[in-house]
This record gives sequence, structure tokens and C-alpha cells, in this order.
Amino acid sequence: MKPTKNILVACILFLVAHVPLYSQYNGGIADGSTLHTLSNVSCANPPQFYTYMGGVADGSTADTKMYVACSTPPGYFAYMGGISDGSTTNGVSYQSCGLAPGAYAYLGGIGDGQSVETKSLVTCAYPPQFYTYFGGNADGAVMDSKIFCASVPPVADFTATPTEICVNQTVQFTDASSGAVAWEWTVTGGTFVTPTDMYSKNPVVKYATAGTYTVTLKAINQDGTNSITKTAYIKVNASASITATTPNSRCGTGSVTIGATPNSGTVKWYNASTGGTLLYTGNSFTTPSISTTTTYYAEAYNGCTASTRTAVVATINTIPTITANNVESCGPASLTLTANPSAGTVKWYDAATGGTELGTGTTYTTPNIITTTTYYAETTSSQGCTSVRIPVSAVIKPIPVITATSPATRCGSGQVTVSATADIGTVYWYDAQTGGNLLYTGSSWTLNVSNTTTYWVSATQNGCTSTRTAVVITINNVPTISTTTPASICNSGSATISATASSGNINWYDAPTGGNLLGSGNNYSTPVITTTTSYYAEADNGTCKSARTAVTATVNQTAMPVVNSNLNFCTGDILANTPIIGNAIIWYDAPSGGNVVAGNTLLTNGVTYYATQTINSCESARKAVTFTQSTGCLGTNDTRDVVVADIKVFPVPVVDYLNVVSPEEIIKIEIYSFSGQKIFSKNIQNKKTEIDFQSYPSAGYLLRVFTKDRVKDVKVIKK
Repeated sequence: MKPTKNILVACILFLVAHVPLYSQYNGGIADGSTLHTLSNVSCANPPQFYTYMGGVADGSTADTKMYVACSTPPGYFAYMGGISDGSTTNGVSYQSCGLAPGAYAYLGGIGDGQSVETKSLVTCAYPPQFYTYFGGNADGAVMDSKIFCASVPPVADFTATPTEICVNQTVQFTDASSGAVAWEWTVTGGTFVTPTDMYSKNPVVKYATAGTYTVTLKAINQDGTNSITKTAYIKVNASASITATTPNSRCGTGSVTIGATPNSGTVKWYNASTGGTLLYTGNSFTTPSISTTTTYYAEAYNGCTASTRTAVVATINTIPTITANNVESCGPASLTLTANPSAGTVKWYDAATGGTELGTGTTYTTPNIITTTTYYAETTSSQGCTSVRIPVSAVIKPIPVITATSPATRCGSGQVTVSATADIGTVYWYDAQTGGNLLYTGSSWTLNVSNTTTYWVSATQNGCTSTRTAVVITINNVPTISTTTPASICNSGSATISATASSGNINWYDAPTGGNLLGSGNNYSTPVITTTTSYYAEADNGTCKSARTAVTATVNQTAMPVVNSNLNFCTGDILANTPIIGNAIIWYDAPSGGNVVAGNTLLTNGVTYYATQTINSCESARKAVTFTQSTGCLGTNDTRDVVVADIKVFPVPVVDYLNVVSPEEIIKIEIYSFSGQKIFSKNIQNKKTEIDFQSYPSAGYLLRVFTKDRVKDVKVIKK
């Protein structure tokens, strides 16, 4: 390697039109390139820094590196090679040697009056650009074109957090210098916390002794040093402690004011010896309302917290209790009152508060009193806690008086209501003037009685009872209806009914209760009635009335005979041939009134006759039948024949089941009583059927059989 010599320390700054571009040397001696070609290359920051590694025929091997010792790193600038200059390697990894104290540049070349590879240690601020060799031998460039670096020493400054601490706490120092590349701290009273030390940029310092401390920082760079000292900058407070406490007490539930004195600062109050909840800050603390003795914990604080908390007790002394029962008397008396304290001494007063003390002790005897009087008792414990005064009454109770009674009277056995009124208290009913049995409680008493009876009533309130008073229940005799005679009529009219009574007069009504009075006397003639009606006889002896007895006026209604309203007849037919069901048939020539028509009367076309039947001496209403002449005759060829040989009904008379058989489908069967009432009807849809007669009474019946084209009537006897 060629010898080097020291030359003027300079920094060559290359700027192209004030644009932050990086430049590199592109030419050299006989390298085929314009000797001073300089290109503006817009490149990103190179990932590494490079160093000059020699050139062709310069006496240095191509990979020789200058200043490789880490103690003096080669800096951030390098010759980056040229075209055909024999050097192709331009990438050398930056040596991790720490922050360089200055910047370096290649300042020489072959035959330029400088040692070829002389490098200068330049003490400059960080350059805003990268530097490069841009001179050469006879290449038309001024070989010593340089810009000298200005000297920029650092400016020291720093901050600390916090600036006031407690003993054995730490402070974080933060460098706020400009231009510094190295630091030196001087702290008094503190020690650096590993891994930081006095040369760290942002050290941490611990202080173990109370006091006020000064801190100095020396900032260093390649152009010099600068120091700053902050006097009394860090304040370290001594630990706080409690020097005295003031516990307190009270009687019963409530707040207690307790206190504590710190050596400095103030006091924080907690509900636990460690952790817990902060309750209050201040030397004096008034607790919330408490019902039991409670320990609170005082912690001194002067910016620093005491290492332990001090217990301060708020004591709750039990307030004694006292009980007593009222004493009662029926009427005026002198009474002895008794009190039962939980503890302490009892005193008696004539007022709930203040008043006059009447006596001491668990008992007190009143003077003779005529009205209820209230006295008051309290007890005081050995701790000086006094109970509330309680009222204790000497009760003078009034004796009730029965002021009114309501006896009862009724007709015959049954329910009655008696009552009694007292000025006060509850009414009680007895069966004797003294002793006896308690029968009922209440002012009004409803009971069943069959004989005249005397009961006794008294009133009681609060254990005081009146004398008993008699109350009589009187039972009067009730008349009865002895006999009744109903009556019956046909269809409509007036009927006469009658009744007799055990005593008194008989009244007739239209309802079993209430209703209208219709008449008086043993006999009563009804108005005209058309339906069966019940009337009611009631006996009245002037004091009592009997229950009403029903007496019936029966209206017998006879149904009209069963016959078709329109019938066909042939020449020679007479009225007697008409197929009709009924009892004692009578024909008339008018719907009412008119004349009876004989059965042998010849029928004429369009004539209408009216038929009735009579049952139990009552004739029915008239049934109109209109006769029309045709080829069919009544009795033989009419579709309603009484006898049709091909429809069979058997057995007749019937005992249990009646069979009906027809060559045609039977549509329906109906059964009538001889009074004309329909008692059975059933749809069949079959050529034969069986009818159950077991439930029918023994009598004559009309069986009517319906087919599609005709109707057959058959008389049937039930045995």
C-alpha cells in the first residue's frame, strides 16, 4: 500500500441543482469514459455503505480496505468505482463498529498532487448527501474543489420524570440535546439502574436517601462538548408515618369521628390494613353510620405512603333496651307497673321526654286512677348509654252496658233473628242468666226455634263484661189447610174449587208465594179458563198464615179425530163410509153450531162436513173434511183403505212385538191412540219391520202404514 500523508481536512459536498440526488464517479484515466462525466442518479438510500477498495496498477490490491479497525470506523462515504477502472466490486457491508465520530472522503488521485488513497478524518456534522471523488489527472476538473465543513458542537438539555419521588423510587432521565452523538451524566445521591449507566442516552436512576439533588449532562459530538446542570432538580421525600391516633365511641348506631396525626403531609383512611377502599383523606374522619364497633386504618401520606397503616377503632356501645307490659283494670284502681331492662337502672317519669322523675326501680305503683294513664320508663347502662323511654299504661277499662234488645216473634217453628245493642264491646248470647253455655257471638243472632224461649245477652270489651239481659223469642201457632176439592171442566169455562182450614179464614191466590189475592172463603169460582190451572189456598188466623196449598181446576181437552181433510168418493157413498179414527164420532154441517149430520147421508161433490170425537164426556173441536166425487169409492177403492189384504199385520192382538209385511217398500209407520194422539212415528225404507209394543198400555191403537202410492190404516189391540 502506498504511503499516505495528512492533508487539509475537508468535506467535499456535491450538490446538483439543490436536488437531493446521490452521485457517483463515472470516469477515470484511460477508462474510455469522459473523464469528468458525472451523472445525476435518482436512487434510494443505498442499503449499505461502501469503502474504496483500490484500483488498477495503483500499487494496492483490489480488496484492500482502509481504516477497518472498529475504533476508527471508515465512515459512511466511499469511492464507488468507475468504468473499466479495474474495480468491479462496490458492495462492502458496513462494519458494525458503533457511531463514527466524523465523515470520510477520498480526496486524491493519480498524479493529482495528493497521495492516491489519502483519506481525511473530517469532523463534520452528518452531511445531507453522500460524497464521492470527482477529480482526476488532467480531466479538466479542478482537483481541489472542496467545501469545508462548519464546526457544529452539540447543545445539551434533558428532562426527568418524575422530578419528585419517595425514597427508593426511580427517575427516568430523557436526553433533549441537539447534535449529540455521545453523553456523560453526573447524578448526586442516586445510582444508575442496570442496564443503563452514566454514558446512556436515557438512563434510569434510583434514589435511596431523602433530599434535593442536582443533575448534570455533558453532550458530545465530533465538533465538541456542551454541559447543562439543573440544581435542586430532583426532590426525594422521606417516608410518611402516623405519630398519634384519636379513637372515639358512641351509643348505638351512627357516625363516629376519629383522628390521626402524621409526621408530615395528610392522612388517608381505609377499611382494611392493606388494599381495601380509600374512604377519606384528612386528619379527622367521620365514619358512615355504623351499628357495630369498627376498625379503620390510617395511612400517612406526604407524597410518599407510609409502609404500614395504623388501626383506629370507632366503638359502638350498646344502648340498653327496656320492655314492659300495660296493666289493666275494669274500673278505677291503683296498679303496679313492671319494667324489664336489658341492663342498667330503671327510672320512671310522667312524660315521654323531660317531665318529673316518679321513682326508681323495676316496679312502680300508681296512685288510685279513674282513667287510663301512661307512665314512661328508661334505663341507663354503666357506659352511660340511656335507652329510649317506653310508654307503660295503667289502663282503666270501661264496663259495657246492654242499651237495647230486639226480641222476636214468629208463626210456628223456624228461623228468627234477635238482636241486642251495647254501648261498647262484643255481644254474647247465653242460655242462662249466669253461667250456662255460650251460644252465639254478635249483635244480631239468627237461629231456628220451635217453642217460645228466653235467651240472655251480655257485652264484653277488653275482658270487662256487663250483666246479662233477657231476650224472649215467641212462637205462635200456624193454621193449616185441612182439605182441598179440585174441579174439572171440558175445553173451557169456570170451575169451582174449595178448601177447609184448621182455623181462620181461607184466601185464594194465583201463585204459591206473592201473587194476587183472588178471593176469600172456603169455595172459589175461577174465571173462564181454557187450560188446566192451579190456584192456591192460604189459611189466616189473624196472627199466622199457613203455607199455601195448590188446588187444581182441570180443563180436559179432547183431540180432533184423525181423518184426511180431502177425500174422494164415488156415486152412492155415504158419510158413514169415511175412513176416520176417533171415539163417538159426530158429524156437523157447520164449523160451529149447525146441525148433526146422519151417517147415512149421501155425499155430494164439494160438500164439507165437520167431525168431532168425545172422550170422558168431553167433545173435541170439529175437523173439516171436504169430499170430492171421483171413480174411487170410500171404504173399498180409496187409497186410504181400512183393509188391504196384501199388507199383513200380525199377531193381533199383540203382546210384545208387532210384525208388518208389505209387497211394496214401507216408507213410514205411525201409531195413534183412539183419542187421536200420535204416539209413534218411524221411517222404515223396507218391505217388513217389527214394532215393539211392550211399553204400551193395554188399549186399542190405530196403525197407519205409508207406502209410495198409498196409506193403510189398521186397528190393533194391545193385550
